[in-house]
Amino acid sequence: MLYALIPLCLCLAGVFLWQESKKNYVPAVILKGLASLCFVILGFCLSKGSPAARLITVGLLLGCIADVLLNCVAVGNLIASPSAFTGIFAAGSLLFLVSDIVLILNTFGKETKQCLRVTNVGLYYAGQILIALSLLFLK
Repeated sequence: MLYALIPLCLCLAGVFLWQESKKNYVPAVILKGLASLCFVILGFCLSKGSPAARLITVGLLLGCIADVLLNCVAVGNLIASPSAFTGIFAAGSLLFLVSDIVLILNTFGKETKQCLRVTNVGLYYAGQILIALSLLFLK
């Protein structure tokens, strides 16, 4: 029964992507959160309680929370209240998201490529820097 979370997670992620492509951002964020919750629950249930397992499960939980909040806040704010802050914040979030996609392609592709690793890290830090810089425009 526990392993049913895996296809559920993948189905929710697929519907999330479909809703996002239709620009239905609120349902998309909810679906993304539910899909992420599946892997968090799976991680907690499979954890053996060792210090390393606890760190990994906490990392899964924090990653889930950060991804959902970052996308919900970035896209929602940009649409609801366009400004320098929301634009820079959304751009940083987008770069952060693309860095995750490049990381996945490099990690699970046929072979690991250094150029994709450089792209991944570059996008990640550029995104994080933009998110930090957006605070200059926060009122």
